[in-house]
Amino acid sequence: MLTKIVDWSSILGAVASAVGVWVGVCALKAANRAELAAKAATDAAKEATEAARRGHAAEELLGLSNIAKEMVEFVEGEQWGQASVRAGDLLFQITHCVERWDRFFSPGGRKKFRELRTELASLKHLLSADPVDENRGDKAADVAYAALLAIRAEAGKVQKMIEVQNNGGE
Repeated sequence: MLTKIVDWSSILGAVASAVGVWVGVCALKAANRAELAAKAATDAAKEATEAARRGHAAEELLGLSNIAKEMVEFVEGEQWGQASVRAGDLLFQITHCVERWDRFFSPGGRKKFRELRTELASLKHLLSADPVDENRGDKAADVAYAALLAIRAEAGKVQKMIEVQNNGGE
């Protein structure tokens, strides 16, 4: 009788071991699926964050574009004081925008914004200089239009990048 108990205990032990292995494999599969799901969720969150940042960059560039448009209007109207203020505003906002969002800009856009900062600083000085430079209207118009065109071009590129991302890379 002892041998029958031993035989049954061996069989039960083997069955219990097999069930334990099966449960362990199922648990590993479930953990792997959970890990994959967590990774997918993390990746989706990162993509959503990056998309939101691109959107913020595009909005900020549109704001810069509005400031540049106002500066152009002041230059065209020969309102030098207001044009000087807008040139200063644009200089500081471009500096912020480049530092904050440059990863979304094209290489040419980064370079153009660096050049614009120098040109806007010179323009601000030119517009507030005393005595008045007789050619300041032409110089101011050149810089103002260049700023507006560069900002609008880069805003268009960032917006296009957003649209491509929203359409699945098309």
